[in-house]
Amino acid sequence: MLERLHSDSGSIIGATCYQCIHKTDAPPPDCPHVGLLNSGLTCSAEVYEPQLDGHFSVTTSPLRNEDGELIGSVHVAHDITQRIGREKRLRELSEQLRAFFDTVPAYLFVVDRQLNIMDINNQMLRHFGYSERSEVVGRRCYEIFKKRNTVCEKCSTLGCMQDGVMHQRITEPEEETLL
Repeated sequence: MLERLHSDSGSIIGATCYQCIHKTDAPPPDCPHVGLLNSGLTCSAEVYEPQLDGHFSVTTSPLRNEDGELIGSVHVAHDITQRIGREKRLRELSEQLRAFFDTVPAYLFVVDRQLNIMDINNQMLRHFGYSERSEVVGRRCYEIFKKRNTVCEKCSTLGCMQDGVMHQRITEPEEETLL
């Protein structure tokens, strides 16, 4: 920490944390130490600190004397800059995947092991006459796509889930199309 502050221990002992870390005359609004002083309890916050050029998870724990009186706090700061960067990248990739899922010229949907629809792309949603995902998510695929109350005979999705092998089924002309 001293390296990142460009200080030595002699120059910070006795100074307030907001003077040393934040280079301010008062604690920041989300200061966990102020929260601890107000509540007497351990407080935590995730903060970006420009003086240290990083994101930190800061926890302050009460320091008490033998009579139980609050005499200070112990600050523990974990550098979470890399985690925050990975979370940002994950959000970006998730947005890209969502854009692909919604614009690919194919019918795509995702179901769980009980055949509940977890997600559906826009093209398939419109094909079946729905405008909002909320109209189909959580409902069984055979209810939405086949207007049935029970699992389809020879369900290729269940077959795949049971043995891990892709199953295909060619439907007869008299059967409903698509799925």
